[in-house]
Amino acid sequence: MSDGFEYEVDSTDLLELVKASDCSAYDGEFIALPRKLDAKMVTQDGKLLHAFPKRTVALVAGQKER
Repeated sequence: MSDGFEYEVDSTDLLELVKASDCSAYDGEFIALPRKLDAKMVTQDGKLLHAFPKRTVALVAGQKER
């Protein structure tokens, strides 16, 4: 089902993200992919939202689309 939707994260990019933030390599992997794809990541993780505001969007529970 996920054929063709698997991506590798460049280790150098990942280490740069970790160095520039207070996030772990594990967290950095979640940011490295949207950065590579020029996309945003939807999350409720406050640390990621604060460290990478240009790559993250807050998921707000309970809001309905109009």
